[in-house]
Amino acid sequence: MKVEIKKNAGAGEINVSVPYSLDFNDKAKKLGGKWAKSDYHGGKWVFNAQVENLVRDLCLDIFGTDGTMSVNTVTVKIKKSAYHLKGPVSFHGRTLASAYGRDTGAKLGVDVALLDGEITSGGSFKNWYTEVNGTFLIHNFPKSKAEKLGLEIIEQDIDVKIKNLETERTRVVAWLAEIDSMLSSLKAN
Repeated sequence: MKVEIKKNAGAGEINVSVPYSLDFNDKAKKLGGKWAKSDYHGGKWVFNAQVENLVRDLCLDIFGTDGTMSVNTVTVKIKKSAYHLKGPVSFHGRTLASAYGRDTGAKLGVDVALLDGEITSGGSFKNWYTEVNGTFLIHNFPKSKAEKLGLEIIEQDIDVKIKNLETERTRVVAWLAEIDSMLSSLKAN
């Protein structure tokens, strides 16, 4: 997850690039942020430089980083049943699924997997919605935020490798102790 805050000292502004998040967008507007669309890279948020600390705190709250530090991430497992009128369904700053109209169906968000259930679109032509009902895995979720929220953390590949190596080490140490015991008894005879 890329979060980047750049100072534009000449203009007295900061430019902020973050993944799409309804939570961030709503709070960014309250801090005076303006969305500046770019032809090539989507766009960026522009804030008065005087609210930089508040923007950094907002990024930490939503994304687990303000871009100045690396963040430990995990995969979390959640159950969610919700819908959102004319927009995506989000979970703590992460888009679970988004539709673009009544008949478009829904697409999973970045780093999201649907284990069971469904994602869909519905409603009327003017008042369409995105709907989710199921169990989701959200990858690259900030570990500190997952722990703070009490979310179910799924073991990461590195955790599995560490446990496997520890198990193998325990087995080998026990086997070496058995060999030492057999050697001692053979030498005693």
